[in-house]
Amino acid sequence: MTIYLFSSKKSGRERSDACESRRNHHSVCCDAQGSGQGIYIPGDLTAYFIVLIDWQTLGWPVGALISQGVHASIAAVVKHIADPQVVEYTSDGQLERMHTITLEVRDEPHLHEVAGRLTGAGLQFHLWMEQPENIPTCLATKPSPRNMFGNILKDLKLFK
Repeated sequence: MTIYLFSSKKSGRERSDACESRRNHHSVCCDAQGSGQGIYIPGDLTAYFIVLIDWQTLGWPVGALISQGVHASIAAVVKHIADPQVVEYTSDGQLERMHTITLEVRDEPHLHEVAGRLTGAGLQFHLWMEQPENIPTCLATKPSPRNMFGNILKDLKLFK
């Protein structure tokens, strides 16, 4: 995939024309700040699942943690079911090619901090709160172009 960054000297129309001419190259065209908020070309949708790793201190089995992730993932998709990227991600032709990345956070404050970063970047997600305990256990993002997450999740480790 190629990401094209445009100088702020180009007008919105010039950026739009340049993005249009690159659509056949599976590109994401960014704004002048390189935010990735530009045109999305299909094929790079990713959902992130961010799990709280101190679940063992709660005395929960691994199966319960997996259930929390399932709840969060379903909620993130259902909340945005009409979004074109969710429609694409869940379409018949894409179901066997879904791309999900599972990351871990060390504790509840870290999970809230990641949620704040996603909110600040305008990325949509669902923070699952286990009831009746009212404990945040995981966060699932709406399937979105992978480049949209940029450095927001870069400090998180893969869940093992």
